[in-house]
Amino acid sequence: MKKKWMTIIFLISIFFAAKAQKTKEDSIKMNWQTVKEMLLTFSKRVPEIGVSFTYVVDGKIYDQVRLGYANRIKKVKTNGSLIHQWGSVSKLVTSIAVFQLIEQGRVKPTDFITQYIPELKKTSKGFGGFDSVRVYHLINHSTGYDGGVILYKKFIKDHPEFKEKATFCFDDLKPYLHLFKFIRKPGTKYKYSNWGYSLLGLLVERVTGRRFSRYVKKKILKPLDMKTAYFGSTKTSETHKLVTSYYMPKDSSQKLKEKLPTHDQCFGEANGGLKASPSDMIKLMNFFMDKGSPREKKRHSKVLKKSTRRAYLTFSNKNKLDSTKAVYKYNQKNFKEGKIGGITFINFVPQNAEILGHGGLIHAYRSGFFWRNKSNRGIIWTLNTRGFNGDKVAIFTGILDSMQDRLLGLDIVHKSDWKYYENLFGKKKK
Repeated sequence: MKKKWMTIIFLISIFFAAKAQKTKEDSIKMNWQTVKEMLLTFSKRVPEIGVSFTYVVDGKIYDQVRLGYANRIKKVKTNGSLIHQWGSVSKLVTSIAVFQLIEQGRVKPTDFITQYIPELKKTSKGFGGFDSVRVYHLINHSTGYDGGVILYKKFIKDHPEFKEKATFCFDDLKPYLHLFKFIRKPGTKYKYSNWGYSLLGLLVERVTGRRFSRYVKKKILKPLDMKTAYFGSTKTSETHKLVTSYYMPKDSSQKLKEKLPTHDQCFGEANGGLKASPSDMIKLMNFFMDKGSPREKKRHSKVLKKSTRRAYLTFSNKNKLDSTKAVYKYNQKNFKEGKIGGITFINFVPQNAEILGHGGLIHAYRSGFFWRNKSNRGIIWTLNTRGFNGDKVAIFTGILDSMQDRLLGLDIVHKSDWKYYENLFGKKKK
């Protein structure tokens, strides 16, 4: 009799598990169809902008939307194999490189950065200066310096030729290092810093004895089978694979500005130099989410051990409380944002929806690369046109950003969202 009841309970549990799974699948399908329809509808208001929006579920493409042109003049349509420039999403790759060195025992999170870059000892000693900055302060954007604002102004005044491409090397900055200004004690407050990740890239070079771009190619991108991905300059023979970017004119007196940067950013590579196709970026997302085939997971372990990824690159109560791994800033009452191992962390408090990833902006390229481990879902999106406050491109960019959060965090896409954007765009001209 007991055995019979156990069998019945087992069958009931299977029934409810299957029902829960079906409910989850229905929710995913319903939300995605609403988002897809919204993107297809509102993109007609900005038909030429190149957009790629991919919904990833359980490590695979659930569905995707490709809109507009990768190159307007040549009428090349957007697709998943063309190479996009990812801007600050690059920092995720840089953090992996640093954690590789930590895993190998060649670097400690608590090491002072001047141990690897002694030139920084020449900077201001306010609040302890770089002598008090540890590796984890750079990883979590909590160094306490002003972001190099004063230094950069003086540097560009003396070298205006560097401003357009933002291409300069650490050696170019050496005569100006004394202009770094510290505004608070390292580790006390979060303040996003591009140059902090440039310094981490330099740390990788100093420890390994290799150019950052070459090290990352061999130790991260190649093992993850990211065939289109690279840092550094683009070969002339490969420029046709790049997506072109566009700046919208601010007013009728200006023309649409086209840009196709192919140069090596040198000091800036580690903070924003990644180039890759959206299709290849799924492999990087699967690395962070520990998804994919057994063969793919084996590749992940060649880059970082699973234990290292769990310790530094996922959210848990343990690293939430450890200042060497997480520093938070609060933006609004309904969500909190911060950094875990250099990864942006967003928690929608009412839903307790923890989203990880990073956004990117470089030249006129915009991108989003976010995932949610608990639901095994991710969003990878790119946009090749930059608008200005209130224009149609800026509104559509807001839709991409908002729908990413809806799909990953809030789960339900409301009709009010649709109405809100209809009002922003205004009535169509007849």
